[in-house]
Amino acid sequence: MPSRCRSVGGVVQLDVPLALAVAVVVGDAWTQLETRGGSSTVWEGEVDLTEFFGRESKLFVCANCGGVSSSYHSLLEYIM
Repeated sequence: MPSRCRSVGGVVQLDVPLALAVAVVVGDAWTQLETRGGSSTVWEGEVDLTEFFGRESKLFVCANCGGVSSSYHSLLEYIM
């Protein structure tokens, strides 16, 4: 990473209707998002990608929509 860069990442805000839990996954790291304000469909959280810069090439948005609490399905795959 260039020396002038201090961190990579930012706030993620997603509208995921029917989700019970939403996470951003990079490599083995999961960042759980939280519902925002009074909304049950808008999920938000800060994702720091600094440690993955140059190592990992994909980011996934995953959601649990019921059933088994540890079962998440990929909604989005983003190539970094």
